[in-house]
Amino acid sequence: MVHCRIVEAVEPARLVYTWKGGPIDTVVSWTLTPLDGNRTLLRLKQDGFRPEDEQTRQVLEQGWRQKAPRTLSLVVASLM
Repeated sequence: MVHCRIVEAVEPARLVYTWKGGPIDTVVSWTLTPLDGNRTLLRLKQDGFRPEDEQTRQVLEQGWRQKAPRTLSLVVASLM
């Protein structure tokens, strides 16, 4: 189980929330930046890992890389 608390929300450009589960106590940031044309850059960052969290950080990074694009494509498709 992961407990989250929104700490910043700037519509439509930024969402920041805490991510607490087990020994992990981090902060996740999503930032949208408009680019030329009809494109947007999405930046996802999870900060606050301690050195002893390195294995968990690697697992979470892999999960973000695998699941975020698929989930985001579903969200974008639902908006069209």
